[in-house]
Parts: sequence; C-alpha cells; structure tokens
Amino acid sequence: MKKIILVIFLYIPLLARDCSTQMFSVTLNSSLTYSDVIENLADECDLSILIKDKEAGKKLQEHIYFMTLKNASLLEFLDTLLKENNIDYELDGNNLKISYIRTKTFKLNYLAGDRTGTSSANINIANSSGGSNKGGSNGSKTGVSIKSNDAFKFWSKIQKEINELVNRPEDSYKAPEPIVNPEAGMITVTGTVRQLDRVQNYIDEISRQLKNQVLIDVNILSVTFDDSATTGIDWSQLHNLQNLSVSTKISKDSKSIVAEGSLKINNVIKFLKTQGDVKSISNPKVLTLNNQPALISVGNELFYKIQSTTSTIGTSGAGTQGSSEEVNSVFAGILLDITPEIAEDGTITLKINPSISDTLDAVERDSTGSRNIPPDLSRKQISSVVTMRDGQRVILGGLISSKRGKKVSKVPLLGDLPLLDNLFKRELEINTVEELVLIITPHIIKRDSDISLEDLGYRKLSNEEE
Repeated sequence: MKKIILVIFLYIPLLARDCSTQMFSVTLNSSLTYSDVIENLADECDLSILIKDKEAGKKLQEHIYFMTLKNASLLEFLDTLLKENNIDYELDGNNLKISYIRTKTFKLNYLAGDRTGTSSANINIANSSGGSNKGGSNGSKTGVSIKSNDAFKFWSKIQKEINELVNRPEDSYKAPEPIVNPEAGMITVTGTVRQLDRVQNYIDEISRQLKNQVLIDVNILSVTFDDSATTGIDWSQLHNLQNLSVSTKISKDSKSIVAEGSLKINNVIKFLKTQGDVKSISNPKVLTLNNQPALISVGNELFYKIQSTTSTIGTSGAGTQGSSEEVNSVFAGILLDITPEIAEDGTITLKINPSISDTLDAVERDSTGSRNIPPDLSRKQISSVVTMRDGQRVILGGLISSKRGKKVSKVPLLGDLPLLDNLFKRELEINTVEELVLIITPHIIKRDSDISLEDLGYRKLSNEEE
C-alpha cells in the first residue's frame, strides 16, 4: 500500500486549507508517483489541478526515486518535487497548472541581421553605329552601378547553437528547431524547463558580451630605407627603450614581429627614426562590438577600361558593328581586419589580419590619360593573434616592399636653371625598401560614458579656431 508521510505545521489554524502560510516536512519513497503526491497535496491544500499537455501527464506517472524535505514552504516543496525533476508548474491562487513542454520567447538586442553579398563599382558605356536594320541600335547608354555588402551571419549562427543547446544527448524530449526573428531580435524556443534554462543562460551571456565594446586605435606608419640590402627594422633594438616581450612569426610573404608593452607612441616613433625615414599614413579609431570584426581600408582605387566590339547581322543579311567600354577598378593600399575578444579576466585577444597591395610598376596610361589594362599588383599578408591587457599596445611589422625610384642631388638655385640644370644636378637610380608598421591599442568600453568624441578622433574647435 502506498504511503505518503506529509506533515504540515500550521501557523494559522483558522486557515487550515491555505497552504501558502504553512511549512511542510515530507518524506517520499520510490513506491509513489508524482501524480500520487500531487493528488494528496491537492486534497490537503484545496488546490485545483490542471495538466496542460500530454507529455506532462506521462511524466507525472513516473515513480519518484527518493525525496525528503524539512520545514519547507509550499513553493519550495513544489520546486523540489517538480522543477528539480524537469516538470514546470504555475501556482495562481489555488490553481496549480502543470506542464512538461513550454514555449518561451527570448529577446536579444542586436541591430545587425545576416548580410551577404559582394562589393563592386563599375560603369558601362555602350555605343554603336551602322545600318538601320533591326539588329542595330543608335545613341549611347551610360549607367552607374554600386553595390556594397558583406558576409556576417550572426543570427544563423545563434539559431544553430541554440538548436544544439536544447537537444542534448541526455534530453528525452526532442525540441523543435528554434524560431528566430532577426528584425525583431526575438528567439522563440519550445522545450522542457531544463532546456529553456540552458537557453536563458546562453542568452544572458551573449547579451552581456554584446554590451561590451572595444575602441581600437591604430597608427599606421611607413619606414623607408635607402639601402636596398636592408632586411627591414632591427626590432631587437626595441629592448633598449623598454623591457618588452617580443615574438616573431613567419608567414608566407614576410615575417611578423609583435612587441607587447605599455610603450608610448612618441617613443616608438623616435626608435623608428633611428632605422629610416618615418611617415605617418593614417590614424583611424574604430569602435566595434566584442567578437565582431573592425575593418580598416586605406588606399586608392585604380580604374581601367576594357573596350570590346560586337557585330550584329540582321535578317536581310546586313550587319552593324558596335563598341562598348567597361570600367572596372582594383584596390591598392592597406586592408586591416581586427577582431577583439574579451576574456573573463579582462584581457583582450586580438586577431589581426593586415594586407598590403601595391602596383609592381608605374601604371601606364594611353594618349587620352586612361588605362586600358588592369595594373599588376603585389600583395603581402600576415596574420597574428595577440593577448594583452586593456590599454596595452601591440607593434606589428614585417610587411616589407621594394620600390625603384630616383634620387636627385643638385646645387641650390643653379640646379633649377633652365637648360643648365643638368650641369649642376645628378640623378641616381635607387632601390628603396619600405616597411609598414602598425601600432594597435585596444580599450574596453563597457558604458557609453566611457567614450567621448575626442576618443574617436574628434575635437571641439576653440574660439581662436572659429
């Protein structure tokens, strides 16, 4: 015979059926099912029971292994009996609603959706001349088409990870695939209490991480050497300025030397000036979300046109010829992709992928000043992963390129005289070596108040400047 030891301590005797103010001491053994306990509780506390789904009815027929409670409230009793065993409930007054499967919608505040596509810029110019047969056309047609897109699959990745999270090997219930609405930032999941709790913890952690932003300050410098035999900057001398940790990595095209430490920009520039001629190319400041890439592009678009001729034969046998021009472009310059990742201890891991492309020779133009073939480009690319603390600097070098040029030596004034200038000046063909240096400083931004317009490179004009 099934026995339930259910001891209720009544603090208010006049409310014998109001269990909200009572304490429970309970011992349950394996001969009992969840349904036996719930029915007994309903009789003692005058509760109305509603089983909301078929799966809950099946779960309540399972036997309890063992359970004991001392001086527990009604909600503590129900939490231990039901929720700890993956059964959900809702107590509304004297109405106890029990369910095994529940649907919950989570809110994830993220602005961007899945974006895929290409980037291009082109101009089509077409004209034709000839007979007036049906296959020909007269006049010209011009148009500009500009497309800009990227590949960033945040929401599809979230959907996949949540689906794997709610369907673990230990789950007896196979949950359907979550419904994701990127435009509204909503994720709807159907599952058990444990499955929904796992999703809640996942959403909370994602939301916490997305609130963190990283301000990336990048100084792009070039160091030029007149000595064509040089191998670039001697980074070992950087130790003379400060005790830094220096590591060297070998990539396909060049070596990457990364130095870590709290080194000031001015001191770095002073050191570089001892190596060669230093020039500042750019100093962008980019604010990006945690784990999201920051893209920096510094360079030039080199346009060229391709001409083509087409022939069209009409039904009468007469033909027309037409010509068209297609204008395309290639990029020559610096492309920098930096992805920050903030760890629990506050350190920042930067995934740095710089690429530099340059023309191999001088870009030739025709008599009209146009290019009719794309220029040949050389490309150098390296990849580094560095872990540092907030505010530390990373110095990355090794992007070395060689160029041919002329060096002019002349007597002041006399070397500029017409016709006589060649007597007072000398031109030498030289090979120069240029090394690109990136100085990267990340800062963690946790609140909007942590950053100002000045941090982003803006400054307010003074009265004198106005």
